[in-house]
Amino acid sequence: MRKVFALLSFACMLAIPAAAQDELPRREIFGGFSHQTSEDVGLNGWTAGVGYNFADNFGVEAQASGHYGSEEFFVLGVDSNIHNFHAGPKAFIFDENNRFGAFVHLLFGASHVSADTGVRDDSDTAFSWVIGIGADINVTRRFGARLGADLLRTNFFDEGDNNGRYTVGVVYRF
Repeated sequence: MRKVFALLSFACMLAIPAAAQDELPRREIFGGFSHQTSEDVGLNGWTAGVGYNFADNFGVEAQASGHYGSEEFFVLGVDSNIHNFHAGPKAFIFDENNRFGAFVHLLFGASHVSADTGVRDDSDTAFSWVIGIGADINVTRRFGARLGADLLRTNFFDEGDNNGRYTVGVVYRF
């Protein structure tokens, strides 16, 4: 009886690492293309982020993004760029095979805008926050594709503005 108990205990101990292999790695990095609207102007750019998942459905992340564009305003051409830096909590859920997942995040930080007309250069840095949703499609245990949609709230030049931001890119987990 002791041998059977010892053999079953040993088999259970061997199963623990095998079960852990189905779980996604806790750290991740993300990078990709991003489009942001600001004052009805579409700006294209990049986004990058890092994250750490404390539990099966909860983690924290930090993001940085840059968006650039130009537009004719009356007779002047306006070149503008916006950079965002945010961090905060993220909740997520994956299917039982960890192939498809969805997440929601709430991030806080700062945004910086700069606009140059060739005659005058204006810039401002202000507190901003992001609330967003997204989906991951994992190709392998470590690599996947990510789609996201965010509401970015800025307060440049003491005027509040809601901006849409859309991202598509690659996520790597390690």
